[in-house]
Amino acid sequence: MNQGIIENSNIPIKPGMLGIILKEEPQFPLQYGTDILFPLVEESSPHIAEAFYWLDVFKATRMQFIPIKKTPSRAYTLLENDDGGKVLEATDSIAFFKEMFGLSVLAASGVFIVPMDRKKLLTFARIRQCFRKTPHPFLLSRTTFPYEGLVVLLNGPDPAQIMDIGIDIGRILSIRLKVLCFTVPPKKRTPKDVKRIDYCMQIVSEFDRLYPDRIDCTIIEKNSVKATLKYLSLLQNHLVIMATMSGSSSSFFKRNESYLIARAANLSTLVIPKAKNSE
Repeated sequence: MNQGIIENSNIPIKPGMLGIILKEEPQFPLQYGTDILFPLVEESSPHIAEAFYWLDVFKATRMQFIPIKKTPSRAYTLLENDDGGKVLEATDSIAFFKEMFGLSVLAASGVFIVPMDRKKLLTFARIRQCFRKTPHPFLLSRTTFPYEGLVVLLNGPDPAQIMDIGIDIGRILSIRLKVLCFTVPPKKRTPKDVKRIDYCMQIVSEFDRLYPDRIDCTIIEKNSVKATLKYLSLLQNHLVIMATMSGSSSSFFKRNESYLIARAANLSTLVIPKAKNSE
């Protein structure tokens, strides 16, 4: 159900929430780190171009390739030749993907790119590890670039922060934004549900007044995971951006909607972890 933008709301906007959009130059991902990290796994070859796309269009200063065992040496040599060795660096190889999270280079990571291969169960394990272990943004690469649009999901923590980052990325890429807001059907809403959806819509409204193009906002009142995946399945060449609490994943007893959407989405998905003690 597309609601457009709600212009009238009594929910106040936090001071500074429009900070990024008012800056002279978009900065993503420098607020997190200067490097783009790319693990060289067996199925990484189709995702190399998307990694270079990120290095070209965003503000990161270099790419660091991390070889993992069984990586084809030919792919690694090709990477060095493509850019003359000017911005490419390689750490010592590691035995398993999970060792990535103990490397010192992770501290400088602005974006950690994870090649997706939906045919392998190992990929799902990597997604779970990223949700649990990294405090830095990570991109689940599904090679849906160059991005023609951006979908911002407001189902995670701090909708203002994720809109801030979405606007920043949208300005860098000069693409249209689509925003998904999540709530329950009107008859089931609690006062807390009403307050949250009003707050989200006010955030979108404020950003819409400043963003060059109209922001398309859709309210989802059904099962947010299934409805979101259906919505995304109709799109091509888009980037999805979402937030999650740092250190979280999903289990039978504790459902993490961001994790479930990121795992099954058909589009490249940028996940922004939020520290539990951050304001």
